[in-house]
Amino acid sequence: MTALQQLERAHHPAVQSLVHVVLDDPDERVATAAIRTLGDIGDDWAIDILIDALRKGRGPRSRVAAELEELAPAPGPRLVPLLRDWDSAVRFWAATLLGRYPNLAESSLIGLTWDQEPNVRAAAVETLGTRSGAAVGAALVARLDDGEWFVRVHAARAAGRVVGAAAAPTIARLLADPKWWVRTAAKDALRGIGTDAVPSLLSVLAHDDAFARNGAAEVLQDIGFVDFLALDDPTSLLLERIYEAGGDRYREAVAARVDDVPKQEVQAA
Repeated sequence: MTALQQLERAHHPAVQSLVHVVLDDPDERVATAAIRTLGDIGDDWAIDILIDALRKGRGPRSRVAAELEELAPAPGPRLVPLLRDWDSAVRFWAATLLGRYPNLAESSLIGLTWDQEPNVRAAAVETLGTRSGAAVGAALVARLDDGEWFVRVHAARAAGRVVGAAAAPTIARLLADPKWWVRTAAKDALRGIGTDAVPSLLSVLAHDDAFARNGAAEVLQDIGFVDFLALDDPTSLLLERIYEAGGDRYREAVAARVDDVPKQEVQAA
């Protein structure tokens, strides 16, 4: 590897053929060093070898992907055909890497949200979460009911960003999901949507799942709705329902914040 790196620094014409030999070395450390050298070179021929290595599994794919990511935007168009590869690991890395290319392969990525491999679906959903448009939004909302919990996690966050309030009713249902990671992602997404999510959150207050009701109360607090209601109409039945969902400590925390509001206003004045 040291010899190859010296040849590369000297721009020796033999490097292009020698790197293939080193890349296939049975010692993973040597193959990884070859991948790093290809990333340092960064020419079209080096990118082609990295793409081929990603497709064939020559060297650690995660290391190859890291080098290709650093070389953006040059590899972009060459990643698109990998979305149709027979190997799910290749489809996964291609979908992940295309997160840096907002104008490439939208229809193919939407198709991958229905891939048979959940890791691929999750990668496609995460990348589509950086984009926009009705077709993208519809694909993300469809994955909110995915059979794999970690796909639902990615879908909740992505749909919250891309679709917003229109996805709030479906995302709110995930507050009762069997997996806590999904519930957490749903809360994060609903916080991001903000006050437009209030009607969907209020509907969860009647849910049979106490933890779902508590999650809805938590988000209503975080987006400022509860404090507003406590100041504007402290005896309302709606506020009482939220308190019941949040619990005694929740009620006490709201009361303490509301009590501090006049003091803060006096200090500000």
